[in-house]
Amino acid sequence: TTLTTMIDSANNDLERVIITIEDPIEYIHRSKKSVVKQRELGSDTVSYSEALRHSLRQDPDIIVVSELLDAEAVMSAIRAAETGHLVIATIHAPDTAATIERILNLFPPEHGNSICQQLSTVLIGIMFQMLIPDKKGQLVAATELLVVNNAIRSCIREARFSQIHFTIQTSASLGMYTLHTCLRKLHEDGIIDEKTMNQHNSRLGQK
Repeated sequence: TTLTTMIDSANNDLERVIITIEDPIEYIHRSKKSVVKQRELGSDTVSYSEALRHSLRQDPDIIVVSELLDAEAVMSAIRAAETGHLVIATIHAPDTAATIERILNLFPPEHGNSICQQLSTVLIGIMFQMLIPDKKGQLVAATELLVVNNAIRSCIREARFSQIHFTIQTSASLGMYTLHTCLRKLHEDGIIDEKTMNQHNSRLGQK
């Protein structure tokens, strides 16, 4: 849903070439200001990595990958970003800092340093999302936002992942916020109850 909204926003407001690689295609984007080309695994391509390589020949501005599942796909995404393309992708992880560790764990340990160097150069930001029940019994998004600045870049390059959360906490002026901060605001705004807030804060080891 978030990826679809980001594509739609760019399509409405920017003159760009947008290529999506999806499994499956769930929403058809009609070209508006942008030219949108959608590719589906299975029918249009055999893998994310192959689709990423072929997409670079079509001179895209934005490449959207529905999910990074293996080292080959991650490496192809990094190389696309290194050549100046905006790459937007999803990956399963329990928070923003763990996303970076999850990427590293896809590679053999001996490649860890080089992947950290490359990520620190190309990564722009990470948004972690989870759905939690609100007071009406519906689901609401709770999020955490990491924006890569020099401090975050240094943490990634030197594999000091445990310090990333602290950097997010102290960088609110740059728009960063933790999941804990988001949960507290959802409670203060009357969207979730205290029990739900405390339950998820306990998972984070916070009060």
